Formats: sequence, C-alpha cells, structure tokens
Amino acid sequence: PQKTLQLVQGLIREMYANLVKHASPDSPYEVFVLLHESSIEITQINRIRCDGQAPVRSDGGHGVAFYADRISDLGGALTSENLDDDWNMYARIPVKATK
Repeated sequence: PQKTLQLVQGLIREMYANLVKHASPDSPYEVFVLLHESSIEITQINRIRCDGQAPVRSDGGHGVAFYADRISDLGGALTSENLDDDWNMYARIPVKATK
C-alpha cells in the first residue's frame, strides 16, 4: 500500500540523515532492507561519532520517535539502542498483501 511505501521511504531517509549527523565519519555503516511477504525489515548499524565534534545539522527530519509511533500504529515495531558506541536500529513493518 502507498502509505506503507511512504513510511518506509521516510524511515530510510531519516536513517541516512542520522548517519550523516551522528555516525563516526571514519567507520563503515550497514543498512539492510529485507522484503518478506508479510513484512519489511530494516536494520541500521553504525559506530557513533565520538570525536568531540558537534553533529552535522540538517533540517527536515521527523525523528526516530515519529517513525516508531507510525510503525507501531501499523502493528510493527522499531527499536534502537547504543551498544558499546555502536548504534543499532531495527524496524519491522507489516505489509498487507493486495490482490
């Protein structure tokens, strides 16, 4: 459905904007998107910026909490955590099959 597609696109834009703002510029990052019949799974892993530099500013994002709420409304989940200076975010977004 179009609303789910827009939500996925917005979340991926938010993830990449947060990589620019918060990820260590000298470390690799990983973003995985898995498509299943009944859901879309998105995972982001990156090292958190620890160089004392202020994060790069950008405008226009909704924020992770916004997407967590929207995904929860659809029956999915978005979780995130800082684990030893690695940022881990995982989203599972249900997809309704259309015929």
